[in-house]
Amino acid sequence: MRIFPEGEKIRVKNYDLKGVYKEGCDTLFELIGNRYHGSNTECTCWVIWKGIKTYLTNSIILGYNDYKVMDSGIDPETGKKLWGSQWGHLEFKRQTSSAGRAGLL
Repeated sequence: MRIFPEGEKIRVKNYDLKGVYKEGCDTLFELIGNRYHGSNTECTCWVIWKGIKTYLTNSIILGYNDYKVMDSGIDPETGKKLWGSQWGHLEFKRQTSSAGRAGLL
């Protein structure tokens, strides 16, 4: 991924494992309060799911101590959600490493 400032917003451009830019899969972030809120900017980030071509929609909230993300796959013909969380954002909390205390660092 590469990060590009755009005025008050930040664009994250995504790349595949071979370093090829993933057209249509940018995420645009905006600072709201003390968290960055982001989502993809187009409906052209294609993901094949169980043999069906879907487009990715995402919603991301990034704070200093937490990361929340919800990805969904939408059928372009019906507009119905085919995959992704049914219960809202997945939530990740910052953990403190105990490696230093265990003598591993």
